[in-house]
Amino acid sequence: MRKIVLCLAAVAGLMLSWNASGQSFGALVYSGDARALAMGDAVFGMPDMALSKIRADISYGMWQPYALNNNVLDFKGQMSLGKSFGIRLGYRLNSIAAYDVVDANGNYKGEFRPSENYFSAGVALRLADKLYIDVDGRFMNGNLADNVSTSAFATDITARYATNNFTLGVGLANLGTSYTVSDVNYSLPLNVRAGGSYRLFFGAKNCIALGADVAYFLPESYKTFIADASLEYSFDRMIFVRGGYRFSSAADKVPGFVSMGAGFRFKGVEFNAAYLLASAGTPINGSMIFGLAFSM
Repeated sequence: MRKIVLCLAAVAGLMLSWNASGQSFGALVYSGDARALAMGDAVFGMPDMALSKIRADISYGMWQPYALNNNVLDFKGQMSLGKSFGIRLGYRLNSIAAYDVVDANGNYKGEFRPSENYFSAGVALRLADKLYIDVDGRFMNGNLADNVSTSAFATDITARYATNNFTLGVGLANLGTSYTVSDVNYSLPLNVRAGGSYRLFFGAKNCIALGADVAYFLPESYKTFIADASLEYSFDRMIFVRGGYRFSSAADKVPGFVSMGAGFRFKGVEFNAAYLLASAGTPINGSMIFGLAFSM
């Protein structure tokens, strides 16, 4: 393993691990959900984002395997309380590959594994028959090295119009505080986005869901336009085949990718998998995410 000086190495490792623009919390530009990533991460293209009775998703996988072979764990749970109000909780752990720590004199000090923790809570409100608003708050903490950490807080606000077949949404993501690494302030990847999905039914058992998102990242360090497209075929709401694509105008800041995946659902329990393909040398190339979900 690499031998790197304590704090500088930890900070650099975390920066390079999660996005190419050289900042922590770069995972905010991607979801950690296996189903969403299989569909190009087009979250507005997922047709069941409005109030659900009960749904829980947990995903785990190898993220950036050709860079540092990191691991990601993502959990989301939501529950409706009546017809017009719902709550949700979430947690994501980005565990970055451990490295050897040596001091300035070359003495071995052991290993350290940097990590990022994301805790979220939110509400979903039905404002009218088919109009919803979601507000989610997120606290983030990055453990860069022994006694070296950073933290930030962000809010997502989303409005959606949703029917059984059609979803349209607009939102503002990652509106929050700056954070400090080695006495340098950084901005979160604040972005505005819009998107939608439409489901086409063929007979009683076949369905195709088409989705698309666009987003623009505002901070100079992230300034990028992205467009996501998704396709999901389902048979009898039991077997799912998925694909997606993300275009990025600045791949060095927010890399684009092609994704593919599949899912299987039986009696409310669903297994999902996703695989990402990106240009050679792009850290996310070869990432694999697997997930379990329960809904009712």
